[in-house]
Amino acid sequence: MPQLTMGTESVSEEVNRYTNQAGSVAGTRAEVQAIIEEVEGLLAQAQATEPRLNAALDTLGQDTASTLTATDGAEWTGASSDRFRGATGELVGSIDRTRAAMAEAYAEFRGAADNLNASLQEVGRQFDTTSAQAEEATREYGQVLLGHLGDTEALFGSGIS
Repeated sequence: MPQLTMGTESVSEEVNRYTNQAGSVAGTRAEVQAIIEEVEGLLAQAQATEPRLNAALDTLGQDTASTLTATDGAEWTGASSDRFRGATGELVGSIDRTRAAMAEAYAEFRGAADNLNASLQEVGRQFDTTSAQAEEATREYGQVLLGHLGDTEALFGSGIS
């Protein structure tokens, strides 16, 4: 805290130092906003990727079903036929399990990203409130200091340090 006996120039420099710190607070808020935007971008990428993966799984499932249907009309019997049909059935089951696991993973990711985004938004709001209060307090502090400069000079004379 500056002493009133610092002299007019030093008190003005102190006021300027406090005012300049408000600028660094604004820079920090911009960093918080950049993180929020990055999380939102990741969420958008995930939302764009999910339908493409589902479409690929749909195509694989349709191709598998078409292949199985095509072999149903064939007079194909024996162990190789049984293995093929069994493998095809396993593939369909695997596609279904993959789709379910993927849907669950995307849902968890969306939930986590939404929670993170909400938390960051709250941090941003609190930061805005706090920085606005700090800026106002700094402005008031500077006005008080500058307002007392004349009183200090009148009491002690100018140039006292």
